[in-house]
Amino acid sequence: MREYKRWRRRSISSLGVERVLRRNAVWRKKRFVRKMAAASKLSTINVRFLGVARLKDRVPVAWHTSVSTRNESAALFEAKFKRLLTSDKLTEYDRLTVVDRDAGTIHFETGRECLFVAICSPEYSQRIAFKLLTEFRASFEEQFEHLARDSREGELQSKFRKLGLYLSERFEHSSNVDELSNVQVQVDEVKSVMERNIEQALKNQESLEILVERTEAMKNEATSFKKSAVVVKNKYWWQNAKLMVIVGVALVLLLGAVAAALFFTRSRWLPAVSAVATRFVLRMT
Repeated sequence: MREYKRWRRRSISSLGVERVLRRNAVWRKKRFVRKMAAASKLSTINVRFLGVARLKDRVPVAWHTSVSTRNESAALFEAKFKRLLTSDKLTEYDRLTVVDRDAGTIHFETGRECLFVAICSPEYSQRIAFKLLTEFRASFEEQFEHLARDSREGELQSKFRKLGLYLSERFEHSSNVDELSNVQVQVDEVKSVMERNIEQALKNQESLEILVERTEAMKNEATSFKKSAVVVKNKYWWQNAKLMVIVGVALVLLLGAVAAALFFTRSRWLPAVSAVATRFVLRMT
């Protein structure tokens, strides 16, 4: 921020106002982009910050920020930690959880001589967070309590780094340290598998219903086709029967004409009878 102000004063003296305004807009945009990127990355971390302070004078003696959030949010977590040390709630409660919009959930627990703080994601279980604080307190009091009595602010940073890294990595996923959470993870996996199976069964049921509907439609179409085929068959059978009757009658008449011609071979009416029979046969056909 100081560098930005110095740069701004130099810019105003050497550049025009419009150019200064454009550079200010670019600066703000870059800061906003970095802030949004940091917030997006921060949302994936569960254990974000661990800190310990001396109770009698509330001096922070050591703290640890998760490796993946150190560059973006270390100053934010340290500011929240130091602000908590000025709160009156430390004397009212032995352990408490405070929700912060920017940092997440702040959990603290008081020991014999020190205050232990853990900042976690809002989704992180409170029960696991206090389990983390209990182990944090026991390990710190065993290794560093005698040093924390007279140490200055941040004096135990280098010695505390290894313990802070170990605890933050170990408690990052609650299933690593909590049997109930591990069982819950397994239950969620089984539940997910069952949900997928039920969805697949429902899809199969829908497919079966569609298949039954199509079968019924095909059956109805086959019945209709069968009825139409019977009607067409009967129609053509009658047409064939009529044709056979006509042909039979024509043959009978032809034979009669031939017989009559033989009978009246010598008769003078033979040409006329033959012509009439021939014309009749032609009409019938």
